[in-house]
Amino acid sequence: MAPMVLAPVLTAADYRGHGSLTLSCISALDEVNAVGHPLRCTYATIRERFDVMKKFLILGSAVLAAAGLTAVPVETQARSHRTFIAIGTGGPTGVYFATGNAICRLVHKEAAEGRKKGRKHGIRCSAPSTGGSNYNIGQIRDGELDFGVAQSDWQYHAYNGSGGPWKGKAYKNLRALFSVHPEPFQIVVGSRSGINGWDDLKGKKVNIGNPGSGQRGSAEMMLQAAGWTKRDFKLAAELTSTEQSKALCDGKI
Repeated sequence: MAPMVLAPVLTAADYRGHGSLTLSCISALDEVNAVGHPLRCTYATIRERFDVMKKFLILGSAVLAAAGLTAVPVETQARSHRTFIAIGTGGPTGVYFATGNAICRLVHKEAAEGRKKGRKHGIRCSAPSTGGSNYNIGQIRDGELDFGVAQSDWQYHAYNGSGGPWKGKAYKNLRALFSVHPEPFQIVVGSRSGINGWDDLKGKKVNIGNPGSGQRGSAEMMLQAAGWTKRDFKLAAELTSTEQSKALCDGKI
């Protein structure tokens, strides 16, 4: 069975002004999964895509400063008009957590304090561990997060209201800022498990992922497509990405 290729994307809601701007500056429409184009292009580095986002984060901060503080030194403006942003990620040992914190380090590298040269701004960034893709999208919708890392398929479903927890609940304010890397959907098993394909999973101990994660959403959609339920497994574990590797090595799944 060929792996299903997805991509984690940094998402935001356009009512905050980020998404509507970045949609116009990303040239490859197939990277903007909210409009349903397949992912065809080569993925750039986090740094290259971050530069796109950074322009608009800094632009927003600069506009606020210029509105009434044009005669005040830049360092004072940055301190007076700090913008705090939060990026939802995933489990603390997962790739999404590392990605979000790498972006925050790049944001802080451009910060005003202690810098005598270069661009200065008042943006501060945090990237807390979260439940994953669908949780992040939900928190963006509710205004609890400014950005979130999410599987591209779940961003598509959330935007179109076409599947899983988003069925019939289209969230049209959702936007993509940039994609990070290809993310094949893979099923990993032990070498002595005797599992060689999807059908062999019936009656086995399988981790379907924690609620709110993209992994959980994808697993539920695959179960539905196969006409299965969780009862077809001997155990349907709800482990996070942090927990599942050890459970597999320990023979618990």
